[in-house]
Amino acid sequence: MQKIKLTKGAFNNLLYNLVEMESRRDEILDEYLTGDLKEREEISAMLDDYIEFMNKIMGSFSVQQTAKNEMPFVVVGCRVTIEDVASKEQFEYCIIPPFKKEIRYCDATILSPIGKSILKKRKGECFSIQAPGGEFKYKILSIVYEEI
Repeated sequence: MQKIKLTKGAFNNLLYNLVEMESRRDEILDEYLTGDLKEREEISAMLDDYIEFMNKIMGSFSVQQTAKNEMPFVVVGCRVTIEDVASKEQFEYCIIPPFKKEIRYCDATILSPIGKSILKKRKGECFSIQAPGGEFKYKILSIVYEEI
């Protein structure tokens, strides 16, 4: 895999988010998924898969002062621009962990329909979301890691 270039601040944020996801995994399941056992099992598997994925790719990052923080796939902490395939309308979301205290208008947790659908997807990839209004199809236009 080609090296993914991040600024020091973005890399530190990426590492922080991974450690938090690992250490708070059970808390996420207990606090945010109290009802449906099937959903709890699905989210548990999703969290385990994500943590394993991130641990495997951590060696793929290099820190560079002038990096643009572009990512080839969506992870917690990314700002993602997507386009509705039908209307061509564009939306921007910041993918966040569910335990983040301050939530902005553009934030989507990994437990939300958009967060679950987009996690680990690649730039240029299309995905669908089933909603009460029907199925919506989107294409990922850009993925940039937030430097917080």
